[in-house]
Amino acid sequence: MQSHNQILKEPLTMEQTFHRFRERTKNNSSLKNKAEIISRELPEIITSVLKEAGDAMNGLVLLPGNGQKSQIGNPPGWHENPYHNNEYVFQISRMNHWLPMLYAYSVTGDEIYSKKIIDELTDWISNCPRPPIFDEDGSPRTGYINSPAAKEWRLLECGIRPYRTWCPVLEGLCDSPHFTAEVFESALYSLYEHCETVYRLSPLAWPKADHNHYLMENLGLLAVSCMFPELKDSEIWKNHAIKELCRCMEQQVDIQGAQIEGCPSYHNGCLFWFAMVLVYSRKYGFQLPESYRERFERMAVHSIYATRPNGTNVPWGDTSTLTGTLPKAAVCSYLGTGDRSFLSLCLNYYRYEDLLKEAEEQLWRMDDVGGFITALKESRPKLPGLPLLYYNENLKHVYFRTGWKRDDLSVMFACRSPIQNNHAHIDPCGFDFTAFGIPMAVDPGKYTYQDGPDRKNFKSMGWHNTLTINHQDAWEYISSWKYGRQKEGRITGCRTEGGLLWAAASHANYEPAIHTRALALVHGDFLMVIDVVEHLKPEDTVQIQFHIDRPHLCLKGQTATAHWDGDISLSVTSNGGSPALIPARISDRNDIYRDSTILQYQKSRPEETEVFLSVLCPAKGTPASVPQHVTVSRHPEAAVSFLLSGVQYSFGLTAHELKKL
Repeated sequence: MQSHNQILKEPLTMEQTFHRFRERTKNNSSLKNKAEIISRELPEIITSVLKEAGDAMNGLVLLPGNGQKSQIGNPPGWHENPYHNNEYVFQISRMNHWLPMLYAYSVTGDEIYSKKIIDELTDWISNCPRPPIFDEDGSPRTGYINSPAAKEWRLLECGIRPYRTWCPVLEGLCDSPHFTAEVFESALYSLYEHCETVYRLSPLAWPKADHNHYLMENLGLLAVSCMFPELKDSEIWKNHAIKELCRCMEQQVDIQGAQIEGCPSYHNGCLFWFAMVLVYSRKYGFQLPESYRERFERMAVHSIYATRPNGTNVPWGDTSTLTGTLPKAAVCSYLGTGDRSFLSLCLNYYRYEDLLKEAEEQLWRMDDVGGFITALKESRPKLPGLPLLYYNENLKHVYFRTGWKRDDLSVMFACRSPIQNNHAHIDPCGFDFTAFGIPMAVDPGKYTYQDGPDRKNFKSMGWHNTLTINHQDAWEYISSWKYGRQKEGRITGCRTEGGLLWAAASHANYEPAIHTRALALVHGDFLMVIDVVEHLKPEDTVQIQFHIDRPHLCLKGQTATAHWDGDISLSVTSNGGSPALIPARISDRNDIYRDSTILQYQKSRPEETEVFLSVLCPAKGTPASVPQHVTVSRHPEAAVSFLLSGVQYSFGLTAHELKKL
């Protein structure tokens, strides 16, 4: 441990610093005031907080590994890994379970909560010393500290702990008799080590500032440097953090407001992290460029497009449908800018109680709790007045839908190759389809980060709505966080016209074979998928997969039918070859899955150029329609024709355009 004169500005002593912090925080602290407002206006939140605090007091905490709360010990087993899952080790040392105890303390004043938190804080500091961040020759150990091997001192944890738990806890417990000068001193030394690690190594790990880890790491650096100006490097750290957080906004959020990784859960998570920078700017009086706020405001619009009509996320890439959803985006939009409009738009898809659940976490961070509660209570459902087709050129994503109501048909379609980073899945020309409020042909979600068969299945081509050649992924899956080389894939066109909402894409990952796919919502009735594969060899096989969110399908000829409650059904018909039903899984949140089915069509001994037509017909109250008299042609361009519900349809597809014939 360094001496106080190595980390503090001269001529301060640690004792003086402790008293300054305590007086400053007592004067500025508003946690108890927030607790009074929340208790009066939203007592149900207090009831929930006290229940969560009771579980945390008893060591019952939800951590990655088994999908339910489990015993972490007293004191917690910081080094244990009962589920052999790295995320468990990382997240137990983020101390998220401290927050409900902190809020319970602000409500009740019961010192049992403060003692529990401080006992765990001091135990962690004693038992989890920072490993060396430089080798003996002075070389930075960036690779080690930025890897799972560093465990609780991984670079990301050095950023998350300060802003998420340690700084709020030290501020909120400043008047507790258990918060002694000795506790303050050991915590401040540790926070200095956290900041030193982030300041020295994080720019080396993320020189392009293009990853959400860099955002969180600098947010932790900002929190400490603002809260503890007595630290000798606080001004350097603060200026660095502000500069880099602005660079994160420029590098990680495109001009349309989309977070570059293309995963809706992470996009909405980034809304929170970027919102906290705005919160700190108000609290500590520093300026941010206007462009920062402008991109932040556009992020909430993107969140609406990435929401299915039933309110769940489109689970693209490492995304869970039930976490990091639109309520987070709506509440964090208010947290950052005070914009209440997205609360009303969110209520078009979610209940008031869902917004309240998200507010349970964010209210304590707001500088205008009363204003938010008023905005929440006054909000009424409102349909978005946004275009029905949205194309993000940077992400290579297209979202299109027949309307903004729950029963409307909605499609997310993407062809991003090469990918941004390994949060992406192997899914060029994949899509997600919802009708009548039911996700029908879906992306499977994330399930786990832990390397192994489950991680590979959830990321692979075969479990997405994709086309494969010879059962191979479009690029090599090496491990959970490592892929092989990828070739170009892109959206080639999209438009809304004459009863059609369509998008087309092409990728070269199976070179010499080239795959082009067009998706179209036709007259608001059904989804048409046209696949063109060129430069095939006679020995190749082609598979077309549809991941259906049902454990059982009825297969008859070339048509498979799925049924849901409410007399809702989906028929899928394709000329893609012999059909088969393959058991699979879908995950809505970490460590939880349900059974589903892959409908796979396979064509053997293909022609050099093949044209496949697949029609997905959702129905409500009546049997789903099945296309008849299907014909396809390859020359001079790809074309399809079929009869559906007595109507003849004919379409042609070029590399850039779908058109009626």
